[in-house]
Amino acid sequence: MQHHFQADITGVLEYATVTSPSCDFVHVLQKSLLETLNYFKRSPDALDALHIVLFRAWHNKEEYMSDFSISRYQRGIQTNEYIRLMDLNNLFERTMSHLYEIPIEEAINALQQLILADPSPRYLTYYFRITNTISDNQQYSRAIDFITQRKLDTINENDFINILALIHEQQQLQENTSLPRSMKLTRLMTWLRSNTCITFTEKSSIESSDSPKKRRIIIKTLDDIRKETPDIRTQWNNNNNDNKYSNTHEKAYIIICQHLRRHAQPKRSLEYKEVQLQQQENEEEKHVFDYDNSNCTELLNNTLGRMIRELSLDKNNLLTSWKLWCLQVLLERSSGSKSVMIAMVQFSDLWIKNWLQPYAKDTFVSLIIKENLLTQYYHHFYKVFYCIPSEEKEGKTVTDLCFFFFHLLINITDKKKSLVFRDYVFQHISSQYSIDYNLFDIDNPPINMDAELTKAFNQCNSEMVVWDSTMQRLTALTTIYPKAVVMEMVAQCCLNKDRHATTIPVLRSLGKLCRTRVKQVGKSTTTTTLLVHCLKLLLDEWSVDMIRDNLINILTFIKACSKGLNMYDEFPPLLVPQQHVKENMGVLIDLEHFISEEIIPWLTLKELQHQKDDIFRKLGLTILDILCDSESAKWNDWSSALNNEKDDIKPIGCFDSILLARTISRILDMRSNNSLSIDDLEAALSFQKKLAVVMNVIYTKQPSTELIAFFDELQTKYDWRTCMTWNDFQYSISFNQDQRRLFKISIPAQLESIINDLGSTCHSYQPQNVQQNDGDGWSMLFEGCKLSSCFITQLFAAKDYWTYHLMLLWNHPNDDTFVSQHLKQALYPSLASSTTYEYEQLLVRFLGELYDSFDTAGKAIREYNNYTNQGIKALVGLLNDSDAKIFWFVLYMCKLLKDEILLTRSEDSSSYSLGIIKAFNACHTWSKPFHIPQATLASLRMFREALFDDDMIQQNIAKLWDSSGQETDDITNAMVIDVYYPFMDINNRSRQALSILALCYLCDVFYHHHQQQQQQRHENNVDICELLRVPMLQIVEGLQANERRNRFSELASSQVQSRLDKWKKTNNKPKRRGLLRDVIESYDKEVVLFHIALLNEDPGLQNILLQSLQLNEEERDQVSTKKNVHKKHHHIYCI
Repeated sequence: MQHHFQADITGVLEYATVTSPSCDFVHVLQKSLLETLNYFKRSPDALDALHIVLFRAWHNKEEYMSDFSISRYQRGIQTNEYIRLMDLNNLFERTMSHLYEIPIEEAINALQQLILADPSPRYLTYYFRITNTISDNQQYSRAIDFITQRKLDTINENDFINILALIHEQQQLQENTSLPRSMKLTRLMTWLRSNTCITFTEKSSIESSDSPKKRRIIIKTLDDIRKETPDIRTQWNNNNNDNKYSNTHEKAYIIICQHLRRHAQPKRSLEYKEVQLQQQENEEEKHVFDYDNSNCTELLNNTLGRMIRELSLDKNNLLTSWKLWCLQVLLERSSGSKSVMIAMVQFSDLWIKNWLQPYAKDTFVSLIIKENLLTQYYHHFYKVFYCIPSEEKEGKTVTDLCFFFFHLLINITDKKKSLVFRDYVFQHISSQYSIDYNLFDIDNPPINMDAELTKAFNQCNSEMVVWDSTMQRLTALTTIYPKAVVMEMVAQCCLNKDRHATTIPVLRSLGKLCRTRVKQVGKSTTTTTLLVHCLKLLLDEWSVDMIRDNLINILTFIKACSKGLNMYDEFPPLLVPQQHVKENMGVLIDLEHFISEEIIPWLTLKELQHQKDDIFRKLGLTILDILCDSESAKWNDWSSALNNEKDDIKPIGCFDSILLARTISRILDMRSNNSLSIDDLEAALSFQKKLAVVMNVIYTKQPSTELIAFFDELQTKYDWRTCMTWNDFQYSISFNQDQRRLFKISIPAQLESIINDLGSTCHSYQPQNVQQNDGDGWSMLFEGCKLSSCFITQLFAAKDYWTYHLMLLWNHPNDDTFVSQHLKQALYPSLASSTTYEYEQLLVRFLGELYDSFDTAGKAIREYNNYTNQGIKALVGLLNDSDAKIFWFVLYMCKLLKDEILLTRSEDSSSYSLGIIKAFNACHTWSKPFHIPQATLASLRMFREALFDDDMIQQNIAKLWDSSGQETDDITNAMVIDVYYPFMDINNRSRQALSILALCYLCDVFYHHHQQQQQQRHENNVDICELLRVPMLQIVEGLQANERRNRFSELASSQVQSRLDKWKKTNNKPKRRGLLRDVIESYDKEVVLFHIALLNEDPGLQNILLQSLQLNEEERDQVSTKKNVHKKHHHIYCI
């Protein structure tokens, strides 16, 4: 553009110099320039280019021979011609702004030329601003003399105030630095009075009667002028009917600007600042717009200058003229610029179109952030968005404000500032409206929220979160759409497995957003956090099936949110102290509030009002159960773990334990009418046991009247089963508080006819809600044993008080009908709901105590004559007393598994069978039954030493060989003794017999179910047979003892050939040879093969058992062949 204007000037200069020297130069040049301006549509860039070319043509005209940027004509543009062209094209503001950018001497010289040619006082403010920056006193004096020697036009009020402020600044500088400028300042004040119409007036009254012609000249100071101007409220009221304002909003802004201009403090000159900083360090605050980076300053100047030039095209508009004043204040860094900027932000709807210009947006975004004006902008935005009626809003303006606000948020680079501002906005709006607010219209947003969220989530895929552009945008989104963002993150965690691992660190990085408790509108006392609120809304929206399908993800997310980040990481979340939860920002869900406000209401639903109530109760119980879990193995047993913790760090549950105890008791009461599912009952009882442990720790040293009241309620307000469930806790806490006092167990009065009061160790009460289906006293006794361990202990510890009735229970399991019938009645789901723990209570703990109460129980088991065959009887005869007790359990469990009630395929049957098999697995370590010292196979040397242990040899001899190589029975003449490994003593042989017996009886159960299925044509009952596979394979694994067999083979194969050669050549010394024992001894094979043959209906399982036990003919042949080919790999040789 500059080339076009330069061509115009060059052409007109040539015309005026060569062709027509007497022409009207300004008229001709203006006509040419206007054509070029119109061609460029008088754009701000075109006006900038015109100003630069004109100013250069005038200011540098003396250098026409050396400066190639101007025309090569000596005439150039004269000063008066430049002034006319400047006014014709509205370039005054651009000229004055340009003077600030050139050297001081050049600027002073240019202004003096303009003043000489144009006596208008409009140049004086700019002239004095520049002279105030002169440091040299002589140069300053010459500049002042130039003005005081001139007669200019009368100075108006605005110019007078500005000049007076500049003189006042120099006076202050004179006082502080003793600069010799006082004479010049006095002369300047005198000149100012003579050229100003308002600085002095005549007084109406005569000051002295002696000299009536004397008049006092009153010089008004800046403060005097301010006192005469009306205050802002008066000015507002006086202009109520003024039609020059478009609306009251613009009127308010203009009046504020007028007020700011009248009360602006004098601007500090550069010299004043420099001197002040030298005298007193840090006395002056850094100017609001003084950037450290010169590029930022230049950018700001360019932006403001361009905006001024654009607005100058519409000077006739009152609002525009005041906008120009504001921009000029910012550009000149005048005093009060911060107040002007605040006013601009507080009326940002009037400026938003200017700020969103491509060249201005980033500048004003940075300016508002740097000057900490975010809060002011937010409050104005909030007023426009929430407080102005919809019909009065201008849609485009609201959208622009939203768009600009989003750009403000994403450009906050300081993490702390960003989070603090977001929390302020969140608390402000949520307290006024609702926690569900959206700062922007979510139906018609100015930004694509879904795209922004997707982009942020895709980039947040690491467990390590850093503050980068992604987190800046995500924080900005949480300021605008907090609920929508958190809701989406919660949904992602609940829908996708393991998504919580990368999402929870992001939630933690969002500061206090998820932890801040906010009062819910419409609920005077209820508060909640955004994270919990979103989780609850999500669950309310989801269907029952959707919650059930994603239950594991929901539980994992809640548990992860309730865990901290330091010393309590290994603790179960439920036991983390509340003080730690409040101090640790990593804990996103405060369990104290979450349990009382969410979980307990889910658990206390009195009726199933709709289908989701059941799933919410299940969810609440499962959450409580999972919050008791810990990754640390020591927390598998809460009692020992809590007792081992030091007193100073012992965790105290962050919940109301009594309230939870009452809630869980109401849940347990539901089992009386079978309205509680097995899974829910399992979770409730599991939590009740752990809750009792915590309460034991809490109340052992601090007895509570509330706890005593709860104990009293158990007998009057709850079902008798629930009361029995709490007996163990009551006994434990009573014993811990006073070991000398014997706690009496509470039992229903219906048990007195069987057990009396057990020697005053029990007290009976009459339950309030005993139902007909609860059965007789025996049924209640078995169910009571299922519920309470201490009741079982007391029952058999005082067996002498009910021996007559106890004798009814002393029968061999094969002959029994009474015990097994009551066991079934107490355990079968449709008759009485039971958990895995309760199956173990009856089938292991109760039956164990019953076995121990019979002094000759072991002998009775071994001498029983009605076993199915002699092989079984022989194996039973090998059992010691402890293994006979386990066999007692096996007999009862297998008898229960053969019950006809299991022949029909149903959920109850499957649950019943599973509970029995779990108890079967718990009664013995079937996969590792043998006790063989590990040190035996530590090395070849130690194994060889064991082979010469005579006691061990006697029990594990395979064969004896004399000196001639013939087999013999006389150990004294034997030169070679073959010894079986694994070593078997009496106890290990008993364990082996027990495992074989258990396998045989399970095969019999398997066969029984298939036979009944074929005879009675029941629906295929595959479930129970499938359940039997697991314990069968565990038993086979234990019989194989593969770990020890593999170690034996490793030692055998590690022997060197020389050892084998030496062993063969030695004939005069006793020798030993270690051989691997068959998995099943020859004398046991018949009975094992007989029972495995019963599995013909499942050939796959049958073949697995035969191969694992090496009973398959082909398998034995292959093993024998391998032994013959590689003997040294299967025997260990010792001399």
